[in-house]
Amino acid sequence: MKMILIAAALIISAHGWAKVQEQPTHMVEISTSGLGWSAEGLTGDIESDSLVEDAEISYGNFAINYYHTITSRFQLGGFYQRSTSEVEVKYSDNSESKTENSTMMYGLIGYYNFSDDLRNAFYLGGGIVGGSEDTETSTSEENVKYSGFAVLFGKRFSLEDYGLANLSYSPNITIAQITYQEDYEEAGIEGATYARIIPIKFDLMF
Repeated sequence: MKMILIAAALIISAHGWAKVQEQPTHMVEISTSGLGWSAEGLTGDIESDSLVEDAEISYGNFAINYYHTITSRFQLGGFYQRSTSEVEVKYSDNSESKTENSTMMYGLIGYYNFSDDLRNAFYLGGGIVGGSEDTETSTSEENVKYSGFAVLFGKRFSLEDYGLANLSYSPNITIAQITYQEDYEEAGIEGATYARIIPIKFDLMF
């Protein structure tokens, strides 16, 4: 589903703007981990030969982001992502279990570009992030909140030569430092550091 939405964004970029602005004002990021503007959902049955008589799973995802060009090299914006899942299992002894999970993440990010040509620039980004994860089962409930900051570095490569005038391939490396609250702190886990390479990412600029 996500790859279909990415392909649709590429087609819109190719045919929606015939003329490229010298200095784009708006930017939407498109990646497999957080599509620029997307919503998706699915439901299905799980087949099993074990003691499970029947199982159903449902999943939903929503993601949005936007960045505005403040000066010739500086961009400011944010993102919001939310995903939910629900699994219901019925066992052969007539017992049941249910697990619901909801994850939310948001952030305010600024970008500094090392060139006025934003579609081909090296860029350095940084900002604050936060979120939560709620898990509820038939017997327990857990809520974890976190906050922190993220730093990222990447390079854009314009795809204008391939007929995608407003699109740039934009891989980056992201490092995030987060601090957990409540339940995790009580368990002695105060924070974590994440490093991630994002190879599949595109920036739609117009």
